[in-house]
Amino acid sequence: MPRYVAGSLFVAFLCSSVGAQDAPKPMEQANQIKKALADLKSPKDVDRSQAVSQLRQLRAKEHTQTIAALLSDTSFLVRREVVYTLSKWRANEYRKEIAALLKDSDVRGTAAHALGMMQAAEFAKEVASLLKVGNAVERGVAAWALGKMQAKEYSNEIIPLLREKEISARSYAVLSLALMGMTEYHKEAGELLNEKDFVYQMRGIEALGHMKAKDYADRIVPLVGDKNAYIRWHAFTAAVRIAAGDLAKHAAVLLNHKNPSVRADAVRFLGMLGAKEHRDAVAALSNDFGTGWLFDVEADDTEIKSVSQVVKKVLGDWSAGRPPEKQASTPGELYGTVFEAGKREGVWLVTVAYHEKAELTEKDGSYCLKDLPAGIAEVHFVYGDSVVVYKNVKIAAGKRTRINASIKLERGRAIVEDVIEPDK
Repeated sequence: MPRYVAGSLFVAFLCSSVGAQDAPKPMEQANQIKKALADLKSPKDVDRSQAVSQLRQLRAKEHTQTIAALLSDTSFLVRREVVYTLSKWRANEYRKEIAALLKDSDVRGTAAHALGMMQAAEFAKEVASLLKVGNAVERGVAAWALGKMQAKEYSNEIIPLLREKEISARSYAVLSLALMGMTEYHKEAGELLNEKDFVYQMRGIEALGHMKAKDYADRIVPLVGDKNAYIRWHAFTAAVRIAAGDLAKHAAVLLNHKNPSVRADAVRFLGMLGAKEHRDAVAALSNDFGTGWLFDVEADDTEIKSVSQVVKKVLGDWSAGRPPEKQASTPGELYGTVFEAGKREGVWLVTVAYHEKAELTEKDGSYCLKDLPAGIAEVHFVYGDSVVVYKNVKIAAGKRTRINASIKLERGRAIVEDVIEPDK
């Protein structure tokens, strides 16, 4: 039998990251990574498990292969942490190994979640098997994963979960159906807003956003100022999806909120909305050193930031004409998203995820990146099992840069060294 109780899967999925702290200084971080790597060899299961968690929180992706070697660890605690970490890091090259753990009763829920995060649709059938053999939490997770995979052929097997007594299964099921584009379950999603646990509220908000449920706009918009970072983020993205009124005006009011986390997110949201008319109000918070938890989209995690840090970034983006951080969109609605990950030795690092938001447009068998900062970029194009890395890509401000991504993408990692000129 699985060695966990219903609900503990959530701890593995989300709460293990809540203890994240401010990024340590380089030397301190190097020492922490060194210690964690040593602890991976500890004879104690707990030490190895905590070491994997520590490396994830330090975002030490350069040690992915070392961590992945523990997928066959004797401890289910370690195996779970490894699977969760690989999913966080979108280590798609280990999808097959993770799928094999669907047969591991101690890890199968986490494995299903990971495959959902990776949108590994080739394993939809194996994940769907948990709808019948898993416990309530595992059934819910399997349903959600199938939603992420857009495996609509299993919708009829997921719909009965809406009548489950266990809220975890019901909440995941309604979100799954929303991810599949099924918009007729407003009532079931709306009921989740009444739950006391923010996790279920969050799933309801996200589902209503994907359903474009305008009838719930008046309940969702106020949550943009919620004290919980996850609720704020999901409420904002849902409100954007359903076009819920003047969000910029609402965010501007939150600049004066007593909670520094809310003020920081208000600044971030104004930046994402391109609401430059509120520049002066944002700039007035330049010396606001209040700190709080914010949701980090790319890391799918929370992090501590000060209001002034967010103000500096938004004002800098506006001044430089850089694109704002992107919120997620309905899967399948658009072609992809461009995340700017910053600079390394003068080179922009850009990740393009095919399955998310669209600054990516398909044309003549190629893909065009637009609204990127001028300079030389390294573009990581993530598609299914594959990562194709384009190096030395020349970006011209205000012009599209065409990336030929119509090549056959094989599992693994391909590197294209050619310099690609921007469109004239």
